[in-house]
Amino acid sequence: MKNTYIPPMTHSENITPHQKYEAVFDDICKKIDKLKSELSEYEVERQEVTAFIEKIIEMDRKFAAIQETPKQSQLTFLPSAKPATKPPILSSEEKKNTTPKIKWTETVLLIVTSKNKGVEYDELKDAIKLTSLAIKMENSPKSFYGAIEKLVSSQRITKYGARLYSLQAFEQFKQDVANGIIKDDITKRNHRGGGKISLLGGTIKDFLGSNSQGITGKELRQAMIATGEQFVESVEKHHSYLYNVISTLIKRGEVTKMGKKYYLAD
Repeated sequence: MKNTYIPPMTHSENITPHQKYEAVFDDICKKIDKLKSELSEYEVERQEVTAFIEKIIEMDRKFAAIQETPKQSQLTFLPSAKPATKPPILSSEEKKNTTPKIKWTETVLLIVTSKNKGVEYDELKDAIKLTSLAIKMENSPKSFYGAIEKLVSSQRITKYGARLYSLQAFEQFKQDVANGIIKDDITKRNHRGGGKISLLGGTIKDFLGSNSQGITGKELRQAMIATGEQFVESVEKHHSYLYNVISTLIKRGEVTKMGKKYYLAD
């Protein structure tokens, strides 16, 4: 009688059904723990956003309170005092000079410093739309970028890539990058030719990426000047410099143009 070879049982064949169920149960528990951790992170972020919106609403209320003046029916007089005379009619120019104004720089500064991380342009615009500057934001974006430029040049906030930071938030950002907690995702390659993108090109892409609604050439030029980067002088002196870089990005398929607005390509 010939000997029949019987192969040894593999490890998987030695596992009992009970052990298989335990392994599946452990895997499910790990996934549940992961979901709980993610849920906690989302809750913290939700609380931050809620607190941020409440600050903006409170700021808008304060500005509105400054502009309010008491009505004639609310005025009281002492027994011996004569009623106030009819106020003089002011010209439109005089009204401009006497009406309290909400300052763009103060509003932008308050929004940026209320966050403990970088604020993207879309996020900043959305916050401003909750204030009395909402209409001006739509009609005159020049003041928006001008306020950013003033704050950056006076070193009251920091512009890095396509984000704005309070001084404290930027220091924390640098520490987190140095400690490997987060990654620095800004494109900082200042090299022409060789297929690599320039610093201006990278900044344009970062900015368009954070403004999904599209940006006009004029707005893009103002935003690039407001960055304070080393290409600002060239952008200001040579009008065609910015558009030459944009044209290169369009040829590469990295930027698209629809109507008068530029968009980051998908």
